[in-house]
Amino acid sequence: MHILFEKLDKDSINPIRANFNDSGWDLFACSEAQLETRTINGIEYIVNFVYDTGIRVAFPENTCGFVYPRSSIKKYDLFLSNSIGVIDEGYRGSIKVAFRPIVPVVAGSELNDIKIYQKGDRIAQLVITRRENFSMVEGSVGTDTARSTGGFGSSGVS
Repeated sequence: MHILFEKLDKDSINPIRANFNDSGWDLFACSEAQLETRTINGIEYIVNFVYDTGIRVAFPENTCGFVYPRSSIKKYDLFLSNSIGVIDEGYRGSIKVAFRPIVPVVAGSELNDIKIYQKGDRIAQLVITRRENFSMVEGSVGTDTARSTGGFGSSGVS
């Protein structure tokens, strides 16, 4: 099966897998981060570093993509803003990836004290999966299970 992608920027880098059997395709920043800020208690902070990959994808019917952080994110002072990004089959825009700093960063300050991604860096991975079309139907769910309504941490596994 082939997944079509298109470069939208002259500096876009083709998605790659480091190894043929890897699940994720590495995505690259085709530009420096766009900074999103927010004023909190009169101080303007950088709340997101948004990177454009310059790539758009045409997923085949009944497939979608999930954007995950790469395991090497632990080397950076960032975390993926939305935990996991979902790219639906019908989306045709450029794939952008937003990261939040792990420490407060005042807007306008030097960014030398924190490690962020640069243009050309591998910034995330795209995992492509098939999906099923289900319907949600209201009705009685039935009997309880051993876990039932225990909630967070109720499986007993630490």
